[in-house]
Amino acid sequence: MAFYTGAGLARTLTGGIIEVLGLVLFLAFAALLTSRVRGSALADGLLAPTARMAATVYVAVCLAPGMSAGAAALWLASHGTTDPAVLTALNDLRSLSYFIALVPFALFLAATGAAARATRTLPRWAGPSGIALGVALVASLPFAADGPTDVLGLLGLVWVLAVSISLLRHPERTGA
Repeated sequence: MAFYTGAGLARTLTGGIIEVLGLVLFLAFAALLTSRVRGSALADGLLAPTARMAATVYVAVCLAPGMSAGAAALWLASHGTTDPAVLTALNDLRSLSYFIALVPFALFLAATGAAARATRTLPRWAGPSGIALGVALVASLPFAADGPTDVLGLLGLVWVLAVSISLLRHPERTGA
């Protein structure tokens, strides 16, 4: 609990605000990406809308219980209680929210990857890698304490970054 009681409030809140901004901007990315992977009945009717909804749920779960619990623990440690039980409960809520949020994030990756394969509107690597990351991320959740979930979650973010760069480099709707 030293993180909460010894943290510089302004610095930590600034980091939290940057994280919130990143999550909100992820919604715009997901909207653009899911509009890009349309073009087949399966992609239009199921995969793209599922990916968009999964991205929305991912952000909502990250923000509502996750970020709120972490911010409450930080605020209480700085201005109110340093009761370890309260801070531990809030930190556990924050941590569990993160792992729960990875399920819709995995669905976003897999649905976007499947839509990319069906429509061929993203680079060839984006489809299979999105599907593989999504499936592996969900499969890793029972072993989260051992670390593979964190690695796969990071790889999912790298996938988002790589697809973002690809979209910036090739804004047309054809696959690369």
